[in-house]
Amino acid sequence: MTLVRQHLMFGALCMVAPSAMVAFGLMYVSHETFAVASSVIGLLAAATIFFWSLFSSRRYRIRAVIGIIVCLVVFWLLLIIPGYVKAKRHGLAMWSTYLSFLSRPGMQEWELRLSCDKKFR
Repeated sequence: MTLVRQHLMFGALCMVAPSAMVAFGLMYVSHETFAVASSVIGLLAAATIFFWSLFSSRRYRIRAVIGIIVCLVVFWLLLIIPGYVKAKRHGLAMWSTYLSFLSRPGMQEWELRLSCDKKFR
């Protein structure tokens, strides 16, 4: 494999790994199977980058450093995304409760807020 082809494959993996993890966070609530597939792809790409960086650290130090940084970004996304998904689910649940209470006749705004706050505490 030529050096240019190696750089292109490494660059593509460095773009795929974080992008797949972000796609997991954005799509989990609406398309769970697609989100799980993208997270598996992201984790496999990150593992490939990590091992490629370790094995090429003597000859190509810049590539190794970039690979480790990308792996750290993916690890950071793994820490952040579950909280984002939980907050998004909670927000959707609050919104559906708000809409169901809005359909009641004679419901005041302060009663609606009070009932939503009690339900989700």
